Amino acid sequence: MTKLLSIEIFICSVAGKFKSRPQLNDNELPILSLTNTVQYQSRIASWSMYFYCFSALFSAMSMGTVIGWSSTALNSMKMDYSVPRIRPNEPIDINYMTWMGSCMTLGALFGSLFSGIIIDHFGRRIILSTLAIPFTIGWLIISFAQSFLTIIFGRVITGICVGIIASTVPGYVANIVTPNRRGFLGTCFQLLCSIGALSAACFGTIFSWNRLSLISIIPVIISSIGMCFAPESPIRLVQRNQSKAALQSLKRLRSNGSDIMAELIELENRIKSSRQSHAKSSIKSLFKRPDVYHPLIIGVMLQFFQQFSGINAIMFYLVSIFNDSGSNIDPQLASIVVNFALFISCLFSGLSMDFFGRRLWLFISGSGMFMTMLMMALHYHCNLNDKTSSTPLICLIIFSVSFACGYGSIPWMIVSEITPPEAAGLVGSFSAATNWLCAFIITKEFEDLIYLLGKEGLYFLFSLFSLISILFVMFFVPETKRKTLEDLQNHFLNNY
Repeated sequence: MTKLLSIEIFICSVAGKFKSRPQLNDNELPILSLTNTVQYQSRIASWSMYFYCFSALFSAMSMGTVIGWSSTALNSMKMDYSVPRIRPNEPIDINYMTWMGSCMTLGALFGSLFSGIIIDHFGRRIILSTLAIPFTIGWLIISFAQSFLTIIFGRVITGICVGIIASTVPGYVANIVTPNRRGFLGTCFQLLCSIGALSAACFGTIFSWNRLSLISIIPVIISSIGMCFAPESPIRLVQRNQSKAALQSLKRLRSNGSDIMAELIELENRIKSSRQSHAKSSIKSLFKRPDVYHPLIIGVMLQFFQQFSGINAIMFYLVSIFNDSGSNIDPQLASIVVNFALFISCLFSGLSMDFFGRRLWLFISGSGMFMTMLMMALHYHCNLNDKTSSTPLICLIIFSVSFACGYGSIPWMIVSEITPPEAAGLVGSFSAATNWLCAFIITKEFEDLIYLLGKEGLYFLFSLFSLISILFVMFFVPETKRKTLEDLQNHFLNNY
């Protein structure tokens, strides 16, 4: 009876004559025998979908403030009125400074690994609606700290929250948006992150590091309030056999002209097909599937190349880099200019992501980072004492623009685009953990690497990794623009 009902729904929806929507029991999964996947019908986003997307994405702004905090705050701690105060000539204070910059990434590493478990148990909506609590605690600890160790503790807490955000927000957005808006809204994660870093740079020139920490609480509170009104993603509800709730969620996320019943049937049959094919799959057998381990390799390697481009080392120590560059450009102003360029580039790439596709932007991004890091290496080799040189500012502006248009957002969004739903949590966690582990290595050892390789040697190393990333994209990364998950799964199953 259920099978006949599903066939009738499908025929009516294709003919455009589907008027009534039969009531479904929570545990009822219609089986579509005519085809495994209902092709995209008219999926038109409602205004509420954009509201819920940006409610989730606003937490990425909090992530940006955490990343951008250290650049201006560590400089503020060198002032005489700061308690605690960094003494630039004291090795122990320099060690504390590197830990305050890098410890956040250790927290994010733990948060990204832990997030896979809590996402499976609680769902992304509940996590994002309650994230303001630990985030606020972390920022308050930093703001009222009287010692470096207390600040480091607060940074670890905010880092854990950042790791959860990075693993949760892109997946939630990808699961509720329509396919034709997936590229733009996917890149908005990096866009909001860049706004957070820009706001930290701007407010850091006005306020002390204590007050900057208090201001940084605001974005995550806004995000959590918005997420209290958001629905859980339809695909999670279908995975939990709650078809009725999934239908109500789709009604809120799609406009009246959308064929939400066809979309629901597609989700149900995709999940049912996956369950039937891999009902007894263990984690070990899951990662033996080409459509799982190839997305895992791609996700991990793109995150590796993102961090070994040097982005977080540069953003964490941006003011210090300009102080040491030999240029007479004001470091605080240069930091704001670089972050503003990052924001503009994120905005432009987001608007054009669905037009040009992911692979082209990764090529452009890798090429730009390769050239600018190579120019930075040549600057330090040849023009270190040139006080009038604007090369560092120009190179870092182009570098940030190049990073934002590709590697800033695509490594985060592509995982949810190419990974089957049953493996998305694990693959996303491994990918995010790789990002934060590499970020910790680069930011913690940044000063030591400068001592070991010299500034020109370190920037040359960054340029080399960017060059290798171009070759990796050329041979291993598929285009995902306007392709369904089924298309991409077939790509991995048939080509490897």
